[in-house]
Amino acid sequence: MSSSSQVTIAGAGPTKLFESGRAVSEQLRMGPAEAGERILYLDILRGMALFGIMAGNMRAFSAPLAVYGNITLLFHGRLDAIVQSCVFILVQAKFVALFSLLFGIGFAIQMTRAEARGISFTSFYSRRLLVLALFGLIHSLLIWWGDVLLIYALCGAILMLFRKSSQRTLLTWICCLTALSFVLYGRMFFSPPPAHPSGGGLDMAQVQQSIAIFSHGSMAAILKENWSEWKASLAGLLPPYGLYPLTLFLSGLFIWRTGIIIRLSNFKPLLKRVCMICLPLGILLNVLLVTGFMFLKPRPDGRLSILLSLLLTLMWLVFLILSAGYASAVALLVQNERWKQRLLPFAFVGRLALTNYVMQSVVCTTFFYATGLYGHVGPAMGLILTIVVYALQIAFSAWWLARFRFGPLEWLWRGLTYRQFPALRKHSIPPLGLPAQAER
Repeated sequence: MSSSSQVTIAGAGPTKLFESGRAVSEQLRMGPAEAGERILYLDILRGMALFGIMAGNMRAFSAPLAVYGNITLLFHGRLDAIVQSCVFILVQAKFVALFSLLFGIGFAIQMTRAEARGISFTSFYSRRLLVLALFGLIHSLLIWWGDVLLIYALCGAILMLFRKSSQRTLLTWICCLTALSFVLYGRMFFSPPPAHPSGGGLDMAQVQQSIAIFSHGSMAAILKENWSEWKASLAGLLPPYGLYPLTLFLSGLFIWRTGIIIRLSNFKPLLKRVCMICLPLGILLNVLLVTGFMFLKPRPDGRLSILLSLLLTLMWLVFLILSAGYASAVALLVQNERWKQRLLPFAFVGRLALTNYVMQSVVCTTFFYATGLYGHVGPAMGLILTIVVYALQIAFSAWWLARFRFGPLEWLWRGLTYRQFPALRKHSIPPLGLPAQAER
């Protein structure tokens, strides 16, 4: 992306959108995002986030929710412990944070395009969120309990209330929600009886029963058990957990309005500082976090020590520091032509984000349930499976985008939102590696 790229920034008045120095249109418009309107950096970051999400979710695909906080309760090997620690340090929650941030940025982009065209954003986006919520319910009830789409739809509805807020108002709310999250986390972990993620007092007989159902049960039994797991996971909708994606949505809206996304080269010194600080600091803090969890255990009465409570309270902030390091590093790399070409496969996956996200659930749950390997594949083999499935997604995404304008679910999402389905197939197949039209 060249430094001449411009876009409408809230409060700055409508301008032209450029991609590689070429004007795409006099005004942004509603409708399918044309090839030139794609922002490659966002597609690459979204694709990388999907890899991190699958790597973090693999222990939830392969084992019950009850042991998610400490998968080594099932797998005691040293290699599994090392791999899971590395996943926690480098991946866990960092890419989910980036995915949430990108949702807020996507919201801002679509709002900008709607305002430039003079189209009512509220009615359009309400339908879009309603369809997303429907996808989330189908995904969580019929495929996998760990769905995030429903949470995104709910937080997206709240985000609409801030569409006309000033930057100062957004920053105030971001700071207030962050502070409130720390207070609620602190109250939860410092007050007895705490809920420690290591699974203290866990009923392993119940865990084994759940494994037996997902491994060898009938479809009806699996759906019933999935329903139970989903109900248990709904605590993620409540504060302080539910405040986390909302805060990131607001942050995405704030960041887009600064103009940094479409003028990366202008902010290169800032990006370098963020990368040089957040990347090593984030890794160090996450190493300390994992080390603390290894040696600091709950007391026999279930109470947590002050230090362990403090670590749990600050955990999400530590995750975000490394997320910022990743985002800034990719922003710097994408400005280098050689690195941009190397990162292009991630963009293919990112352009089909909804399809690939749901596909991960379909492939992984089918694999573990149909083979009877549920509860029998540890973190080490799970990481290998993640790499294999993601590599197949890269190949599929590149093949699909060369022939079609939208991903399958993106096309369905757009058609249900606009109540009119656009043409799906392209008239000509572009050479592999060229920008392809796709749904934001």
